Amino acid sequence: MRTIVGRFIMPHSPNTIPWLSKGHYKEATQTTTACEEIGSRIGQLKPDTIIVISAHAPSVGNYFYVPKRKIMYGNTGEFSFRQHMIKKEPAWNFIDKLVEVGKRNSCPITTFENNPRLRRKHKLNGSFDLATYIPLYFVEQFWQDYRLVTISLSDLPPSDHYLCGTVIERTIQQLEGTYVIIASAELSHKTTEDSPYGYVEDGLIFNGLVCQSILDGNVNKLLSLDYARRNHVGQCGVDAIAMLYGTGNSMKFSGDILSYEHTFGIGMVVASLTHTNKKSKTTNSAIKARSLELTADKRSRESEPVRLARKAIDYYLRTGETLDDPPPSSIPALMEPSGVFISLVKNGKWRGFYGNPDPTEFSAAHDIIDYALTAVIENDIGPISRKELREIDIVVELVTSIEPVSDMSMYDCNSYGVLVKYRQTEGIIVANAPSIANTERQYEAALRNAGAKKNSKVRRYRFTTERFE
Repeated sequence: MRTIVGRFIMPHSPNTIPWLSKGHYKEATQTTTACEEIGSRIGQLKPDTIIVISAHAPSVGNYFYVPKRKIMYGNTGEFSFRQHMIKKEPAWNFIDKLVEVGKRNSCPITTFENNPRLRRKHKLNGSFDLATYIPLYFVEQFWQDYRLVTISLSDLPPSDHYLCGTVIERTIQQLEGTYVIIASAELSHKTTEDSPYGYVEDGLIFNGLVCQSILDGNVNKLLSLDYARRNHVGQCGVDAIAMLYGTGNSMKFSGDILSYEHTFGIGMVVASLTHTNKKSKTTNSAIKARSLELTADKRSRESEPVRLARKAIDYYLRTGETLDDPPPSSIPALMEPSGVFISLVKNGKWRGFYGNPDPTEFSAAHDIIDYALTAVIENDIGPISRKELREIDIVVELVTSIEPVSDMSMYDCNSYGVLVKYRQTEGIIVANAPSIANTERQYEAALRNAGAKKNSKVRRYRFTTERFE
């Protein structure tokens, strides 16, 4: 028999395990009970192989990484003095076939088996992350006789994660055995004032939309959530859930939500997906077409500063020359001197960034042109093509205020940018920056950019901006 016998969504918060939660488990009892129920169900299903799609497995750019080692292990690490380890044998035959099917379907799945240099660079070894460990902890209470496969997310768009799910399904169809697939995922981390990641009003609304898409089995609704919004609410689950949906490409799902809580501001949903008797209208081509449609709609609604930055970049990529003086603007602030920051964002991550808190030209529009080109030319990732530019979101920010900071409590990563001056260098991180989870990490990133350490003598500032998308 070759079949997927269960599909589940589980969170990975340490608060779900009493001895790992540092006393906070009472705040997540519903989630813990629901996770125990999923573990019990998997115990009854007795799968030969469990596949965990982890939001925090090592990310390797535009690849879906699947480790292939002699033994896989995961433990509680720094989260607890009580070291509990799970050791599993990988499903080697499945992994080999998955890579092969991925190649045939233009899906970049890799083990880096023959590339020790890259394994060292990305610190890829036989261990798995806490987001894999926690769901398996609940499984292990009821079933231990299975082989393990873990799959990371990538920097690719949601449609590619869905495609990776279809590759998983096709691989299973070619092999014997029964399979359970778990998406280890969490929703917005910013739903309450006591969240360590800050609070945004859209957090709960976002979580409601994701939960409704699970109940409806509506993957299109899920994939329509754009990266800017996903980054703003601080989630780590949509791509993992999209991949899970892809494993049933030909059939429509309905979802059963066993529990939803947002303990300490972190949205945790526990759910199972089951097939209905209806065929799904979702296909890879339909998802990509929808993605292009959403991108075109977004470009048509871009603000004037963003259109100017995009025009300057496109002109440079076509001609190799700098755009002439900017046209007159309907926005007075563009015609005045101002500090400017340009962010190039692709799939929720920085593709380029440049700016200055102080004006260097006689108008912000001139600085937008200069900095947009600098963000393209001077980036560590590599050249940007005109084709890639269509996939990149541009954010333009005009500095509206800047002031010294005497205490760390004056920082807030959702409201203020951070400027750190150390010797002759500066470190700058704007508010709501991609991949910056909380205020502490924002400040640490600014220190790194300035070449400073935590105990270095630095001058600290915060700034506000008017943001254009």
